[in-house]
Amino acid sequence: MTKGDEVRIIDLNRSGAERFEDANKVLQNEAFDHLGKLITGQLDRLEDFSFTTRSGTELNYPRPHEGILIEGGRGSGKTTFLLNALHDLNHGKDGWAADLHKRLHVLPVIDPTLIETKEHIIIVIISLIDAALEKLTLDADQQMVNQARSEMAEGLGLLDGIGKSSAYGDEWEDPEWIMSRGLRKAAKGRTFEIKLRRYIDEALKVLSKKAFVLAFDDVDTNFQHGHSILETIRKYLASPQLILMISGDLELYGRLVRRNIYETFGEGVMKHDPKVIGEDKTGLSEAVRELEEQYLLKIVPPQNRIAMLPLSGILQAVDASEVFVDPIGNEDLQELVPWASKKIRQQLLEGDPVDGRVQPPHPFFNVMSREHLRLLIGYLRALGDPDQSASRRGVFTVFETRLRAAGLQSEQFSHATLDDSLQRAFRWLVAQDKPTSLIRFGVPSDTEKAIILHCFALSIAPKLHKSPAGCLRALFALNLPISMMQRERYAMPDVRKSIFDFIWEDASPDLLEVAGRIGSISRSGKDEEGANIGNLRASSFGSVGTMRDVRGNRLSRLFDFTPEEIKTGAKKIKEVDEVVKKQTSDFSNSKWVRSLASDEERAELSAEKGILWFPLEDLEARSGQFKDVLGLATFDRFSSRGEQFRSISALSLFAAIGELLARDDVRDLGAMAPTSIMPAFMPDAKVAREGSIDVSSTSADEEDENNDEVEAVDESSGYAAFLKSLQAWHEFARANSEHAALSPAMLARVSERIHDQLIALDEAVQVDWKTGHILHRQITNILHALLVVSSGWSGRLVSPKTSDRPFVEGLQRAAADDARRFHSLAAIVISCPLIWAFLNPQETYKQSGTNLQVLRDEVEKALKTWQEARGSKEAIFDPEWLRAPAIEIAIGRSIKSKSQRTVTQNGFFDVLNVVPCYSPKSGTSK
Repeated sequence: MTKGDEVRIIDLNRSGAERFEDANKVLQNEAFDHLGKLITGQLDRLEDFSFTTRSGTELNYPRPHEGILIEGGRGSGKTTFLLNALHDLNHGKDGWAADLHKRLHVLPVIDPTLIETKEHIIIVIISLIDAALEKLTLDADQQMVNQARSEMAEGLGLLDGIGKSSAYGDEWEDPEWIMSRGLRKAAKGRTFEIKLRRYIDEALKVLSKKAFVLAFDDVDTNFQHGHSILETIRKYLASPQLILMISGDLELYGRLVRRNIYETFGEGVMKHDPKVIGEDKTGLSEAVRELEEQYLLKIVPPQNRIAMLPLSGILQAVDASEVFVDPIGNEDLQELVPWASKKIRQQLLEGDPVDGRVQPPHPFFNVMSREHLRLLIGYLRALGDPDQSASRRGVFTVFETRLRAAGLQSEQFSHATLDDSLQRAFRWLVAQDKPTSLIRFGVPSDTEKAIILHCFALSIAPKLHKSPAGCLRALFALNLPISMMQRERYAMPDVRKSIFDFIWEDASPDLLEVAGRIGSISRSGKDEEGANIGNLRASSFGSVGTMRDVRGNRLSRLFDFTPEEIKTGAKKIKEVDEVVKKQTSDFSNSKWVRSLASDEERAELSAEKGILWFPLEDLEARSGQFKDVLGLATFDRFSSRGEQFRSISALSLFAAIGELLARDDVRDLGAMAPTSIMPAFMPDAKVAREGSIDVSSTSADEEDENNDEVEAVDESSGYAAFLKSLQAWHEFARANSEHAALSPAMLARVSERIHDQLIALDEAVQVDWKTGHILHRQITNILHALLVVSSGWSGRLVSPKTSDRPFVEGLQRAAADDARRFHSLAAIVISCPLIWAFLNPQETYKQSGTNLQVLRDEVEKALKTWQEARGSKEAIFDPEWLRAPAIEIAIGRSIKSKSQRTVTQNGFFDVLNVVPCYSPKSGTSK
């Protein structure tokens, strides 16, 4: 498409002063056609017209009202349309007005806002006609028009706003004056309209035209002159030789008329009439409405009303491919709808579909197309700015009035940091109805909310671009807490406000503390006593609440010993091993016992002296340098009763990944771990009351006999290798950050799926699940949610609640077709060595009835495919990152001696399974 083609064009390069140069730059073609038909019809009726002098004594004579109303709200393009119409009628270009200019004389448009206070509109009109006559050559015969002007002038003094306030002056007291000049003056006043008609007719004869075109712009916005202009049209401008064009909003015209009617009724009628006729009868307001309707039907008949359509209306009348945009700069013309939709998606980081499908118009563009044209064109100009930063600032400026009405400032959007934007969006959302639906950054039916959400998304999006750290920060500091508010317990406005204050206590909170605070908010609002893990007081969302002591028989609670097996006794490791090696449960923790019993000397050790089970704090102390890794996934918190719990959290683990991505150096992991105890979330005692605690729990004040303090040990070779892998992964993540951003809308969908899958996982946890098993499932559910949502899949998808098979199938789908669906952010997070330090190193899934494959192998295949197809060649994915690190766990009651016994573990999974956790009571699990 080239600029010479006859198409409808929105030219973003032109200012208002240039709008007349090309009629194709105007969108309202149907309106021009309608206007042309109305004017042609009126001119055709004038073909046999000849002015007939009236004496004023006739009972009646024709007074046609044929005013044409250019109707629309503020910014709908009325003025542009009116000025272009007058321009075309005056110059007679090809098109709708091609032959009309020969029969018309176009007078300058009258803007009531520019008329002086004391200036009468009739005087303005006459002066415009006089000015047209003065441009004629001197030999033009103007004798008849001069005579008509003189006769008309005698009645001007009787018009309101001209001459003295008294109609006839003090001379009316003189009888002789009354009989000689007074009655003649009164007659002149009564016949003023006829004289004005004659003046118009004579002027047109001199000009060799059939009619004047007289246009009033925005009469409705001027309350001082507006009604007097309408009255002038009604009383004096009923000549068939006047083509009247009026622009304005019909509702505002109605207000002008109603105001005058109420003033005419007077205070007495307004006060007493409703009492007289009764409130239940046809009231005064109904009578005023009827008078208003009749008045406007006379002034601007319905058939003469031309509506200024918004772009949405125009697109219904014509094919969208006929409407083009002339972008800023030297670009060729573009189809408006796909151009605008693409620009919006670029600003919001919403990429093109991987399957190459043509995308529909962006929903926000559909909303904007229903707005008035001035706002739309301002938005398109901002959208078309080649500078993305300037473009976003321009959008905020366009919507400044809408933002201010919502108590928001456009400047705050333009110059905000990521934390500023997240905090401001959070604060606004919690004050709205259904914030969990709004956080999706869709396009609600409420246009004002749609615009505000669009601005929030625009303010967040640039901080996510090329920033996987920014994406994870937004996920935790905004999306996840808002997603939690879909639960009934957190749906009340005061509770939502409390969650905001709890999460955003600091202006720029540490991400690991945010995850801990999320973990301090109870999972659900049910008050059932321990039916599932979601109702346990020590449990919190996305984490596993651990215990410092296990009352009752530990063999039964930790290793699923039967009462008969307990009676036989199991004092040594080898005796415990004899029992657990017979167990076939998928959630057995027998691997830890088997690793202990694999050494003959260890097999003879006592089973319960710092060997068979560990509180979480004790395990950290026994992990050497890997305590820093374990510390990233753990936090302490207070319950509402003041009890202290220690939790290991999948959310904390992913928050740690976000913090690592935001740092330049990943060597000092210990400095990242949170040191403070998370406070209890208690917005209201009645609302926030937590479920009952498991009967086997103890207070944090009780000392554990095995919780010996351990001196720090030198960095082991296993930890050094792990840290080296983590540093290599960090370089890999930085090199692949170019396309690692998710849009604000996509992040919202990720968080919603994470939330829903973790809540569903809570319902699936049974009494035999151990700490390592639960944590593993939480991690793979989060990975699964990130993978499937970022891949663009929708519909019902199975989540990995009891098996990782859905996660592996998702990996296989993502890796298919050259990994075009495998999002870079998912690849970065899934490949992080921190993840694999906690996953089951031997996790399998059933692909068919007989075939078992290792989860890690499937991840490796998918990541290699992604690396070859889409990954950066500067930093290459290393499958070693997916290997669980070798961790030396110190065992025994005292672990300070040089001859310390250790057990080597591949990652934390097996040893976490002997960390006691709060679990549903026996008999209530599913």
